[in-house]
Amino acid sequence: MAGGIQIGNTATSTNSELLDNVVFEVSRAISSATLQFYMEFGHKNLISERYTQSVKEQASLPEFDELGIQLGCMPNGGMWFNGSRAKTRKLVAVFEASYQQDGGNAIERWATNYLLCKAVNPDVKYITFMSGDGAKDGGVLNTYANTMKNILGDNIEFYCAKDGFTHEKVFSIMKTAMGLNIEFDAIKRYLPAQLVDIKTQLNNAKSSANAETMLDEWLKDKTNPITGAWFKLKPIDRPEAKLVAVEYIIEGLEAELIADELLDLYL
Repeated sequence: MAGGIQIGNTATSTNSELLDNVVFEVSRAISSATLQFYMEFGHKNLISERYTQSVKEQASLPEFDELGIQLGCMPNGGMWFNGSRAKTRKLVAVFEASYQQDGGNAIERWATNYLLCKAVNPDVKYITFMSGDGAKDGGVLNTYANTMKNILGDNIEFYCAKDGFTHEKVFSIMKTAMGLNIEFDAIKRYLPAQLVDIKTQLNNAKSSANAETMLDEWLKDKTNPITGAWFKLKPIDRPEAKLVAVEYIIEGLEAELIADELLDLYL
């Protein structure tokens, strides 16, 4: 991307604190709508003996294992390959989301993830969405993005929008990066139907600083997707799974997505 940092379309209906959620939701929707590329959620090096070999293999990426990479790498928007694990494949694009006020250390994760992905494919496209006060002109994220762009060149792209991005804008950027042959209408049915309700739940959880309480309330509701997933987990895995679920709630993921993640990780 020539010309440095691009400014994203802002929207009052998109809370900047939900950036991770928006990027993740669009990625999942694209993955459901097309087989043009294969999305991996990332790489986890699970070493505990409590995990079965199949769970460890599912959580890790063969490309990372071959390089002996033991660090985790979980970009919010996934890692996109031009084939499944059963085929010889290439890492085409990675999408990261970084929300930060004008200070803090959110950029530290970016550098580690970028270097690990570049080790897999030196030519990988690494696209980062930035929001929050740190993304404004002169903010810590904006300044960091300008510096990295100048040093690392055209295979990385930064999109900054203090007030966040719409789902459609995120899709447009991902479509261009990967050369997708679908339009936004093709992924709409895979996006959450009630985004306002999700944001309300997230804001309530953050205002009380108690995402664990929200999880407990969800588990009391037999109709909540996470309840069905929870009782499929082995008792020995539930303490750790609870920590994972609480972290996802804080990040803004809806119950259905958290349920899917827990099943993918522990079953």
